[in-house]
Formats: sequence, structure tokens, C-alpha cells
Amino acid sequence: MSVINREVTKATSEKLSRPDSAINTSLCDFVNKHPDKSEMVANAIKDRMLENHTKIQMLALFLLDTLMK
Repeated sequence: MSVINREVTKATSEKLSRPDSAINTSLCDFVNKHPDKSEMVANAIKDRMLENHTKIQMLALFLLDTLMK
């Protein structure tokens, strides 16, 4: 598992009670510093949105929204 996938999985973990701003901000900073890796981040988020757990899907959408701002 790549570092990107691990961080996205951590940010969208079903164990979270709410979005983790620190992890989300870290991923935003990463994408800003490495725009060539943004497609990998988007694919990792897409994979999490395809999960059958509603909580994971919602956290993935929140992460995507954070990255878009």
C-alpha cells in the first residue's frame, strides 16, 4: 500500500467519529506541493467512495470537498 493510499484510508477510516482535519490538511498540503500526484490521491479517494460503508463514503466526500477548496 502506498503512502497516499494509507493516508487516504486513515482520513476515511470507519473508526473516525468525524472528519480528521489534521489528516485532511496534510493531504491538501501534499497535493499542493506535488501536483503530479493529485491523480493518485483522486483515485485513492474514488476507491474509498466505492466501499459499502456509508461512513467511509461520507468521509471520502468530505476529503474530496476539502481538497477542492
